[in-house]
Amino acid sequence: MKRMCLKKYFVIATSCMAGVFSTSAQITSEVFSVNVVGFHNVAVPPSDVGGGMQLMGVPFDAEPGTLDQVVGTSGVAADNALSADNIILFDPEAAPGSEYRRFYLRNNPDNNDEPMWRFAGTPQYWATNEFLYPNDGFWYVNRASESVTNLLSGNVVNIPEVTVTIVPGLQLLSYPFSAPASLHEMGLTNGIAAPNALSADNITLYDPTLPPGDQYIRYYLRPNPDDNNTPMWRFAGIPQTWATNVVIQPHQGFWYHSRAEEPFDWIVQRPYLLD
Repeated sequence: MKRMCLKKYFVIATSCMAGVFSTSAQITSEVFSVNVVGFHNVAVPPSDVGGGMQLMGVPFDAEPGTLDQVVGTSGVAADNALSADNIILFDPEAAPGSEYRRFYLRNNPDNNDEPMWRFAGTPQYWATNEFLYPNDGFWYVNRASESVTNLLSGNVVNIPEVTVTIVPGLQLLSYPFSAPASLHEMGLTNGIAAPNALSADNITLYDPTLPPGDQYIRYYLRPNPDDNNTPMWRFAGIPQTWATNVVIQPHQGFWYHSRAEEPFDWIVQRPYLLD
């Protein structure tokens, strides 16, 4: 499975970066390090809006963090995956038919009935050794009739650059730093560029509030003849437009479809200073 390359550069600080992420009145018991610690509230729609699904990303490094630590356990817990909130991970290197791994929130009788994430496959197990890293994307499924707010938390990534390996085919990704970035600012333009979406690399976003059939929003990498044929992201719908104003939020996951036959590196430069 793809993982980002992290070298640890620690910063002694205790406050959040102003304007980069939102704080919350909720208290977390997790202590990550003396790094700058960040929190980000992410709303997931109710079950009757887009099936309660949200495509999320990991903007912080919990070195690494379990599902319990990074996403939290404040959702709907139940004794089966169809009634409880779900986290769905995607492993592009797994055997065909096994790429998706589903976890559900369940009260653990061996831990004072505290809700914890549990693997829904066979055999079932508590997800104490399942980790989320910056640059991971994942699905969250909310079973409640009201919107739920997840509190993502961890250390602000404080290295000069991050290297993410892009493998052939589909993968779930996120921007590995805790700041918004436009599609063109992310540095992810070194894949396959082509004049049509079926031949070029694709990025697909998800908006659960749009009507069914319009919730997946696809962009493809295309040489721009008005800019020396520089590869740029272009909306694949009608009418087609260059994605100059499309912004990826730090908590937002997205699908990436690589048309390349070999892996390549996505090198992401840190967009902020932490001094």
